[in-house]
Amino acid sequence: MPTAVLDAPDGHLARQAARECVRRRLIVERGGPHASVVRFLPLLTVTAEQVETIADRFAEAVAAAERDPGASRGTPPA
Repeated sequence: MPTAVLDAPDGHLARQAARECVRRRLIVERGGPHASVVRFLPLLTVTAEQVETIADRFAEAVAAAERDPGASRGTPPA
């Protein structure tokens, strides 16, 4: 199963990124240390084009999560 680990163990950021993935119709789950590992759950057979779409959506989701640190940490932004 392909996985991606965020730069530092940040379960809050991973949780927000996973929520953003769902908004983009990308199915993922979290696990690993501090629940900071985001696991992709693609179909058993996936095309190169679909992999590119998955990567693009994940990048968008992480960027959205990073733009709103209050949501990823459960606290209001400073």
